[in-house]
Amino acid sequence: MCDDSEPDDYAHEDEPHEHEQPDDEPAPTPGERLLYALGQLYRLYRDSALDVRPIDFDVWDLAGIIGVRGDIEFVSEDKVGAHYHFPDEVLEVAQRLDTDFPWRLLSVWDWAAEQALNSYWTEQWD
Repeated sequence: MCDDSEPDDYAHEDEPHEHEQPDDEPAPTPGERLLYALGQLYRLYRDSALDVRPIDFDVWDLAGIIGVRGDIEFVSEDKVGAHYHFPDEVLEVAQRLDTDFPWRLLSVWDWAAEQALNSYWTEQWD
């Protein structure tokens, strides 16, 4: 008997593969990828599997390792810490030693608003 049906190999051709992003879910931004990698290193530190304190992680080197260094437009530093500027977001690395998780990812607008507020308060106390 002859079977004219198609093999199952092609039955799920339109479904996304495990390594592909679904159409409705955008790919992570470079800043999100860097923050995620920092979070993974932080988790290893908290589990005592990594001896480097989170405040001592070299963000610039990590950005190069995961392939997002080219997306960093520039790096600025101030009293708060270092700021890695991506096209649509800023990764802030606080330099305070009392901070357990020193990284925050902000939109450029939120970062600019915080800078303006910090500048206002700094001028008042200088």
